[in-house]
Amino acid sequence: MGVQGDWSSWQGSWGGATSGAWGRAPAAWPQACEQDALGYAMQLGEYTGKEHDNMALRQIVKEGDSILRKKCRPVTAFDQKLWQLLDDMNETLDDAQGLGLAAPQVGILKRVVVIHMNDEVVEMVNPEIIERRGEQECMEGCLSIPGEWGILNRPEFVKVRYYDRNGDLYEIEGEGLFASCASHETDHLDGVLYKDKVIRMVDPSELEETEDNGEE
Repeated sequence: MGVQGDWSSWQGSWGGATSGAWGRAPAAWPQACEQDALGYAMQLGEYTGKEHDNMALRQIVKEGDSILRKKCRPVTAFDQKLWQLLDDMNETLDDAQGLGLAAPQVGILKRVVVIHMNDEVVEMVNPEIIERRGEQECMEGCLSIPGEWGILNRPEFVKVRYYDRNGDLYEIEGEGLFASCASHETDHLDGVLYKDKVIRMVDPSELEETEDNGEE
C-alpha cells in the first residue's frame, strides 16, 4: 500500500480565509463546484493529469434527481470504462472550476471521487475515511445544489484509504479544506447531501457582507 500524500497544509475554520466548504457565491465567488465560499481566493490549478482526446464533459445532476439519494456500488473492474469515467469527471470538474466531484453527480452510481487542489489531482476509487479528528465549522455549497450555501460541522482532520485508477491501494490525510472536501464527496457516495447535515442555510446578504468587508 502506498502513501499518496499529506494535505495537512490546507487549514481553516469558518470565518477564516480557507474554511472547508464547497460552494462559491456570486460575484467575487465565480460559479464553481464544492469549494470554500470564504476560500475563493485560493488559486485553482489546471488539471495536471493525462489528457485524452476522448475526454468529455458530463451533465451535472441537480438536487431532486433520485440518483443523488442512492448508495453507490463499489468499483470491481479497474478497466478502460473506469478510466473514461475518471477522465470525464476531471474534465467536468475543470470546466466547473471546482475542487471535488463524485460519480453520482454525473449520474453514475459508482464509488468514485476526484479532487483538484493547488495543482494536485487525486482520483479516489472506493474511498473510505478511516480516521477523523477534531471539528470545524464550514460553509458549503454544491454544484448539484446551485445558488445555495449552508453552515455545518465537518472533521478538522481525515485520513482516507482508496484505490487509484490502476487498482493500487493508497492512503492520504489532510485537514481543513481537504478534510471538508473529502467528507463532502464521500457523503455523496452514500446518498447524503450537505443539506442533510446543515446547521443553518446562509442568507445571500451574508455573502454580500463578506464581499464588502474584503474577506478572502
